[in-house]
Amino acid sequence: MHCSRSFRFAFVSFASLVAVSINVAELAGDQIDREAQQSSLRGGVDCNNNGVPDADEVGSIVVYDLAADWSNAVNPIGPWTYLGENDAVLMTNLSDWDSIHWSDPQAAWADSENDIPAWFKVTASQQLVTLDLPVGSTGVHIDAAGSGVEWASPADGVITISGGVWHTRETGRSTDWSLELNGQSFSKGSIGTGDPYDSTTPFDFALGTGGAGVLSFAVSAGDVVKLQLDPGATSPDPDFVGVDLNIAFVPVTPADCDANQVPDECEFVASDCNSNGIDDQCELARVQFQAFDLAADWSNAVNPIGPWTYLGENDAVLMTNLSDWDSIHWSDPQAAWADSENDIPAWFKVTASQQLVTLDLPVGSTGVHIDAAGSGVEWASPADGVITISGGVWHTRETGRSTDWSLELNGQSFSKGSIGTGDPYDSTTPFDFALGTGGAGVLSFAVSAGDVVKLQLDPGATQFAPDFVGVNFSIVLQSNADPNVADCDSNGVIDSCELAANDCNNDGVLDSCQLVTNDCNDNGIADFCEVLNGQVADDNGDGVPDTCQIVRVDAAAPGGGDGLSWQTAFQHLNDALLAASQSDLISRIEIAQGSYAPDGARRAAGGSQVLGTGGAAESFSLRANLELAGGYRGAYDGSAESPSDRTDFNNGTGERFETILTGDLGFDDDGSIIGVNALHVVSVTGAEGISLDGLTVSSGSASGGSTADRVGAGLRLENGAVQVKDCTFRGCVAVDSGAAIGVLADGDSSIIIERSYFFDNTAATGGAIFVGDSEFQLSDCRFVGNRADEGGAIYGVDSVLNIEDSEFANNLGLTSDGSAGRGGAIAVYEVSGQGELLIERSAFAGNQSGFTGGAIFTSNFVSGYIANSQFFGNRISIFHGGAVYLAAPDAFVMVNCELAHNQANANGGHFTLILDS
Repeated sequence: MHCSRSFRFAFVSFASLVAVSINVAELAGDQIDREAQQSSLRGGVDCNNNGVPDADEVGSIVVYDLAADWSNAVNPIGPWTYLGENDAVLMTNLSDWDSIHWSDPQAAWADSENDIPAWFKVTASQQLVTLDLPVGSTGVHIDAAGSGVEWASPADGVITISGGVWHTRETGRSTDWSLELNGQSFSKGSIGTGDPYDSTTPFDFALGTGGAGVLSFAVSAGDVVKLQLDPGATSPDPDFVGVDLNIAFVPVTPADCDANQVPDECEFVASDCNSNGIDDQCELARVQFQAFDLAADWSNAVNPIGPWTYLGENDAVLMTNLSDWDSIHWSDPQAAWADSENDIPAWFKVTASQQLVTLDLPVGSTGVHIDAAGSGVEWASPADGVITISGGVWHTRETGRSTDWSLELNGQSFSKGSIGTGDPYDSTTPFDFALGTGGAGVLSFAVSAGDVVKLQLDPGATQFAPDFVGVNFSIVLQSNADPNVADCDSNGVIDSCELAANDCNNDGVLDSCQLVTNDCNDNGIADFCEVLNGQVADDNGDGVPDTCQIVRVDAAAPGGGDGLSWQTAFQHLNDALLAASQSDLISRIEIAQGSYAPDGARRAAGGSQVLGTGGAAESFSLRANLELAGGYRGAYDGSAESPSDRTDFNNGTGERFETILTGDLGFDDDGSIIGVNALHVVSVTGAEGISLDGLTVSSGSASGGSTADRVGAGLRLENGAVQVKDCTFRGCVAVDSGAAIGVLADGDSSIIIERSYFFDNTAATGGAIFVGDSEFQLSDCRFVGNRADEGGAIYGVDSVLNIEDSEFANNLGLTSDGSAGRGGAIAVYEVSGQGELLIERSAFAGNQSGFTGGAIFTSNFVSGYIANSQFFGNRISIFHGGAVYLAAPDAFVMVNCELAHNQANANGGHFTLILDS
């Protein structure tokens, strides 16, 4: 066998390559002249007008047919070689082989009488065992080690393979076939029980994993094409296989370097654009092809294996292959890449046929058992080139769960989808990647060596339980033998010849080859080119057109919109959040005036309302790096003004287009919570880069049974980062803490609040805001009429509260019966971390507490600094510290502050300091 060359792939038709710079009128004239000369030419067409028929200048097609070329005399015969076990050449032709199956003598290449494997051309018409092998057809009886047939190229040229295989009888067995070039597989398939294939309709090679496109490519003299046949994984027993194998060969000649049977000089218009002395078309014909298939390339020995890497949680490489993984689901041993017995996530190729739990995972298929953190598999490109992705995923059983999948290039998602309850997907009809959000067009694109394509699988948003997922995943890579010659967009022009006019960002890659992740508006122009040329706006300077990052919502919109403009706005915020969950490009959602509830209810400003269908558990859940901006006019308020007109929150001038995110699911609240309200209007968990801008958040009711559902009725933030600006929080209620905003963390949350207004919010602690073990910054805000037993406006635990330029008025840190309470405006505690209060240029007026600290209360060991602030008319109804009460602080400084008309029923009308004894 010849095994030294890699596989070169080339398109047989080069018609597209000549469309470079052609004068149509001249060509028409040339054609007339040629037609006039053809009558005198022996052989017909003379495209180059040299007096020699084209057919005499270029090589003619030679068709090699396994059946037609058969020999019972010698092996090899011409380019053909019949192989036995381990690629050994079969040396004996028996005139009466295998009398078990034939009544008449049947010749075959084998080692001995009745021995297998054996190759034959059917000559005996009478078969004792009825086999679907017509006289004149070729076949093979493979054994457990398989068998094959090879064809060696007689010269440099281009070949096209055709034909197929079939089982000759129904025995319940299966056979795997593969086509190889110099030992490297480029297409595969399997035939087995119940399939539709027979001698009249075999399994066509064009339907293999590589597709029809891989069956035509360039070869060099001595290159070897092999058809290999092996018993399938479902049945290691041998069987008869019918074989139809044809190879059409066109030689390369000096006049036809691409072997397309057209003289080169008739095709070359700009024949050497890169001035290297080689015709461009011949350079472009030298394309290598490699086919990668997750199942076919599987390894239980090493990870990574070749370009593939099986991943666990947080993209960790799975390092342990267990020979008997997960005995819970399999009765026979099943190997898998996992961390420990029965552990998930785990990747596997199915080898165990008996499953205690019936899973739709045929033997030979690949699958994964994901956990709550998800899992993935990566492929790293071994060379520069163009790849084509194929495959799909499916759930292996009906459990009511869902799984989200995404395809990523170097960490950036370019297509997504979801499989779940009641969908039509199974191992025979998986969710094809071509049906994902990116469409079929994004599955073929240029890559550089080292680029990583990843398939990520995560539990769906509807639930977080893990499940088994079946996976088909194949990648075809086309690359050039010469790294300096590439045609990444397959337009027939060498890339280096196009860069001057098609590389707007000067990165050495054609703009057209970067569209898969850089054409967010699908207009065929790279995003960075549109931005650089000023064709689109890019206000945040990230190189992505704003139109791709902003979607719009208007409760008064007619419905059916795509959110890309005010005229086609989504009707509800939930629609926009769903779009954002499917596209990482979307970074901003602009929302017109009106009311929006997380269960789908909406009410246009001054207009009709539509009630939702969900319950109190519904919430506007935000993914990372997303901005929600309200206060826009919208396109449907009957005005001729711009829909992008927006409330000026900074100075309060102009008409107010209020955007309300409400927990009032039934739109039935009347100054208090009535009926069913959302536990949390907005929720952020484990997400950073969130911004709320110009919104009113109201009527949340954190009154659930769990601790988590009794905090943060307006906004619940846990282990994330949020910026709030120009917002209003009103009328929210929490059984425990933080009616407007509840911030929870293990030191990993932070919130910045600017120019916002909090009024009429009520909780047990932190009437407006609760901050637990988190970073907190507040500036230019107002707190009016908020109430809690402690911290009428703000309650902090083990946190640093940094407050500037803000006003606290008429807040109550007072129990409902007036018998107790601490911190009419602010209460700060230190329990197990650091408690600190920093206040500058702020005012406290008319706040009241029952027990201590009419405006401010701090517990033991809290340190702080208050400067340039005023305290006026704050009071205590029972004990101490009409304005400020400090209990044994580590350190505390008040400087340049004004205190007047504050009252306490006991001591410290203005200020009380308790020293640690």
